[in-house]
Amino acid sequence: MIQTEINGSTFIIDSKGEFTPIEEQTIEQFLKGMTAKDAARDAFRSVDTIQERRKNLLQKTNASNSFGVLSYWLGKKYIRVLVITGAVASAQVGGPYTVDKIKPKRPGSRVEIKIAKGSRKEIDLTVVGGVLS
Repeated sequence: MIQTEINGSTFIIDSKGEFTPIEEQTIEQFLKGMTAKDAARDAFRSVDTIQERRKNLLQKTNASNSFGVLSYWLGKKYIRVLVITGAVASAQVGGPYTVDKIKPKRPGSRVEIKIAKGSRKEIDLTVVGGVLS
């Protein structure tokens, strides 16, 4: 399991044993938008090693690019965002689903989620029809 900060949000990456810790690290690099060269520098590995890891993830998830890999991980709920301390987050819901017990009026409408100050809440991200919610 990896907990990482990206653009002010805390993400938890945990494949629950389906993928190796190295593959979880590769997912973290995808989320951070790192190039293979940046990831190699960050992990003290060669660019070829990073490219091989990425290629293996493409094969394991049957994806054709990094977006497909991330969609797979989000769909399996292996990537979660942690919202802490009175933050306000909004999510776009792609169907008649509830988010924190709030039901949108129609598919694609925006839902605002308010978290009480001092509380700690995990929000699962899901891909629904290609829309991150």
